[in-house]
Amino acid sequence: MARPKSIKANVVASVENYEKKSEVNETELLKQQLAELNRKFELLLTTKQQESKANDDEENKLSSDEYIKVMSLCPHQLNLSTQRGDKNPFVFNKFGEVKRILYSDLAKIIRNHDNFVRDGSFVILDKRVIRTHGLDDAYEKILTKENFEKILSGNDSDAINLFKNANSSQQEYIVQVYIKKAVDGEEIDLNLIDRMSRVVGYSINDKIEKTKETARLLKEIKSAE
Repeated sequence: MARPKSIKANVVASVENYEKKSEVNETELLKQQLAELNRKFELLLTTKQQESKANDDEENKLSSDEYIKVMSLCPHQLNLSTQRGDKNPFVFNKFGEVKRILYSDLAKIIRNHDNFVRDGSFVILDKRVIRTHGLDDAYEKILTKENFEKILSGNDSDAINLFKNANSSQQEYIVQVYIKKAVDGEEIDLNLIDRMSRVVGYSINDKIEKTKETARLLKEIKSAE
């Protein structure tokens, strides 16, 4: 027959059980406290992010009477109207010309000239407008004025790669600029012209010669009048 445990042994066992239960309770309590702290931290972080976004939205908010800079990347005159039949369009006379246009008018121009917006005939120099009108993707494919000028300088090793990456409308604008340079007697890089011709699929030099001949005939006609 097993001997009963002594009172001392029972007391020790009870104390050990109590301590184990206390340790378990303390561990669970710490876990709960940690979870609560994490929850509060996530809530605080979310609140801060929302406040930051609200502040950014407020700062980036566009006002209808705010002036926005717009630059023409067209080599000839560009007319931008707010609606069809507009008798007072915004007129850009040369490549790189910048005008300040009220946002209320610019929003109408964007709707009225979606093709010009997306082919890079002109660029909007305000990221807020680009974002607001969902033009981010389109602007990733449009050459900037700086890249235009790199191609037109003809001495940049990346000029032909930039030309290849331009959309067809911007490529044609660049070709027109080179034709005008040649007709006006400016020196141009014929090697670059040849490489550009392979990209566009026709002889730019032939176009230059035809344009020169047309200009010569017009001059003769004018002189004979």
